[in-house]
Amino acid sequence: MTGTKTARLQVGAEGRTQEGPGQSARGITKGNKMQNVNPANWKIAGLYYCGDSAEMREAYAEETSECIALIEKHGKHAEARDDELGACDHCGTFHSYGVLFSHKSEPGLITVGNKCAANNFGCVDKVDRKRKQAQRQAQKAREERIAFWSAIRFLSKQKNRKELCAFLRVDSCFAKSLRFQLFARGWLSKNQIDSAFDAAERMTAREIEEKESQVEKIPAPSGRVHIQGKVLSIYPKETQFGTIWKMVVLAQGFKVWLTLPKAIDNAEAGDIVEFTASLEPSKKDKSFAFGKRPTKAKIILMGD
Repeated sequence: MTGTKTARLQVGAEGRTQEGPGQSARGITKGNKMQNVNPANWKIAGLYYCGDSAEMREAYAEETSECIALIEKHGKHAEARDDELGACDHCGTFHSYGVLFSHKSEPGLITVGNKCAANNFGCVDKVDRKRKQAQRQAQKAREERIAFWSAIRFLSKQKNRKELCAFLRVDSCFAKSLRFQLFARGWLSKNQIDSAFDAAERMTAREIEEKESQVEKIPAPSGRVHIQGKVLSIYPKETQFGTIWKMVVLAQGFKVWLTLPKAIDNAEAGDIVEFTASLEPSKKDKSFAFGKRPTKAKIILMGD
């Protein structure tokens, strides 16, 4: 067997080898086998996939490209029965998984289907190992794609999806963790969503606190505390339960962030108010506290 011929490589857009004139459908033997093929004279040059699965084409992308490049460079063997990638030069059947062989002493290449390669060329281990590896990779890709679109549908159904998406884009360990879980399984639990909104509110409070005028700071107390101070700011916060109004109060050298009590819902920035609330000092700024369950709230003096 001497000489080579150039491969046409008719691989369709969907990965399926296109049938030319006189060719039969996939899986049907085309004519006789190659004559005088001695498997001992051939060595593996590469593995490829030319089937219909997008995931498998991606898994075999590098190997398939290398095989195509080799055929374009060296051509098919003179006695190869077909010049396409996907037609077995040994038995004539069309296949999805294939092996590219080069002759040990003569120029040119042949393409052989996985089954033929395993049964007649003694390379079952390498062929099966690559196919199983690619199948696992393809399965993972399918699962990731399903989870991604499940996550998109999940977010689209959330009442406050704008605020939730805004928090998921934050560069913090907690937000990154929620992003990973959302796109890994396609959903978040109610507790995770509540925690996300709570973390977003705390971040907003800290941002407001940083923008407020600087004053002499003292450590904020903890526990149930009676507070009298000046309202620095009042702003609305959209949550999954609706709009909640928040306020920041400057007390005696420390600041408190909490929900605006209903008893003083007409308060404005600059008013002097008093109330009793449970305080929890911030871990990042000891002069800033988060307030909960305010009671006995009233406006002592209205601001200018």
